Amino acid sequence: MLNRELPLEYDTIIHATEKKLHNTLYSFFPKGREASPTTERKAIPKVAMPYAIGEHLIFCNPSLSDDQLLSDGTDPLHSPCGSFIRRMWAGGAVRVDKNVYFGTNTGWAPYKHILCLERIKDVRLRGQGDKEKIFITIERKFARSGPLFRAVQDSRDKPLQGPSLNVALKEEMRKSDQAFLTEDRNIVFMRERSAGELQDIKAGKLTPVKYLQCR
Repeated sequence: MLNRELPLEYDTIIHATEKKLHNTLYSFFPKGREASPTTERKAIPKVAMPYAIGEHLIFCNPSLSDDQLLSDGTDPLHSPCGSFIRRMWAGGAVRVDKNVYFGTNTGWAPYKHILCLERIKDVRLRGQGDKEKIFITIERKFARSGPLFRAVQDSRDKPLQGPSLNVALKEEMRKSDQAFLTEDRNIVFMRERSAGELQDIKAGKLTPVKYLQCR
């Protein structure tokens, strides 16, 4: 899995994408804390002012057709396959190079084109038998596409395009320090439930659900 090649994702930082996320999650916000989906919001000025750190989560995500998705509706890019068909988010971390992130020509800014280089960074098998779990760490690096394109094309007599361009961009991003943000995602994959577990579920023999009170 460590040698699995993942696609290079492209995107453009636009207000419309952020607005769609806001509208989707609006009903979960504390009342009075957020503007309603119907409230007109001021357009983002065309200047290099950075968004809040964390908004990268809604950009550069894979978009696959239904027949390419797994049975749980997720993409197969990080799946170990086999009987490990259940996945769980186990945590993550974000590292920001503030000098690059807040840089006018290098950082996160409205209306700029970006790309994300993703790789499976670490794979660990833990537990035994039916309790086996596979812990996978996914690394996602974000950078402005403009400087990377120029670096790749300027070093060649003939402009690259298509698959060869993607390969060159990946190589350039790996060897350069142009990423303004790096995110690690920790995902746990578990085996398909056994017949005994499914019987317990049908019989209602489940661990009590714990509810957290929101303040």
